[in-house]
Amino acid sequence: MILGTPPNNYDRNWFSRAFDRLSIELRNRYTTNQDIVVDGNRLVLVSPNKTKYKLTVDDAGVLSTTAL
Repeated sequence: MILGTPPNNYDRNWFSRAFDRLSIELRNRYTTNQDIVVDGNRLVLVSPNKTKYKLTVDDAGVLSTTAL
């Protein structure tokens, strides 16, 4: 997705349109009842106390986390 070049000065309408387009794109990509596949990259979860954990799975399907 290309949002275009932002103006040199703050333009509320430009940013409003850009954020609207970004919201629509994210909503279309990450909807409920849709798989999210992470292949070759990290999946990081954040706990309520803001600690970050990397989630991994081995070939047997065993999940583990590592604090970052």
